Amino acid sequence: MIWKWVWLWLGLMGMLAPAQASDEITTALKGFNAHARYPIPELSDNQLEKLEQGRLVRIREVPKDSSQPQRGIGLRILDQRRAVLWAGMTDAHLVSKAMASEVQLPKDGLGERWYQRLWLPWPFAQRHWVIDVEDIPEVAAGTEGKAWEHCWALTEGGEGLAQSLIASGAVQDIEPSDAAGFVYVPVNRGAYFAITLSGDRTLWGFHASTVIGGNVSDNLVAKYTMMQLKGLFEEIAERGRQAQQHYAAGHEPLVGGDGLPLPFFPAK
Repeated sequence: MIWKWVWLWLGLMGMLAPAQASDEITTALKGFNAHARYPIPELSDNQLEKLEQGRLVRIREVPKDSSQPQRGIGLRILDQRRAVLWAGMTDAHLVSKAMASEVQLPKDGLGERWYQRLWLPWPFAQRHWVIDVEDIPEVAAGTEGKAWEHCWALTEGGEGLAQSLIASGAVQDIEPSDAAGFVYVPVNRGAYFAITLSGDRTLWGFHASTVIGGNVSDNLVAKYTMMQLKGLFEEIAERGRQAQQHYAAGHEPLVGGDGLPLPFFPAK
């Protein structure tokens, strides 16, 4: 008879586990949204279930005001510690090749400033922009360290900075005359964030609102962003695995989303 109750208890635990997981995710996101620079929408039961299963959740946020940019959002729970994933994303040694090239600019105060250029195939004009990038310490403080947020947005007066940088010859392989036809993007903002969950898991989020102007619609850009999310999260996980081996004593210290140095990882 006792085995009957054991099996009933195990079955009950199996039914409760998903609900408990949903509660943890919902609570974590609610805390994040209360302090985030860029909050994300409340998740449906179906989206929460997908996260619990380790699957990627995609959200395409389309504003009622058609003049406002769309936002592509991706969420996934990764079976890696937040510090490892964060190190993978912030370590310059692990940066992957991309269609965009960049040059760092001087910036007063916290954060970084970057000029970036996106190569597009002919007949499209090249796009470029200047963004300010920063971690948001208020998110870490407001969530008792459970959530970190890393944001970027166009720099005020960035188009003039881009023109001056190119004129100075600091952008490799670009002459001032070549840049005359470049399009400065009107919208480029987004963030990635990481929330610590039980069992050394991390809820990782990424979102971007991008309008590249010219004859490329923001609807097309939003669709492209959604298509790229799967590969992006695979890259995040892979860079985390690399950082686990790479970020050890002797490496230049990296900084977490709370503004504190990330501890080095022990060699395995």
